[in-house]
Amino acid sequence: MAKLEEYYKIPKIRRFKSIETKYGIYHWVIETDAGEVEFDIINKGTDIKTFPGRRILLRDSDDNLYEITGYAKLPCKSYLKVQSEL
Repeated sequence: MAKLEEYYKIPKIRRFKSIETKYGIYHWVIETDAGEVEFDIINKGTDIKTFPGRRILLRDSDDNLYEITGYAKLPCKSYLKVQSEL
């Protein structure tokens, strides 16, 4: 079971370093529990899903998933970035 959990592990986002938009594509630089990651989100409407409990799933252009659990607990600047993108 441990191998299966490791295979399906979704990195948890700890903070946002930057979010930029160019030609309708959102470029995100984030810090996760697995390290720093850069990725693109092409369609905010389908690639960002919100769930009860302030949980958010992000799907990047390479089909990788990232999770925010309880985004109100993020550092202030990261929280404000998330709020402006939802």
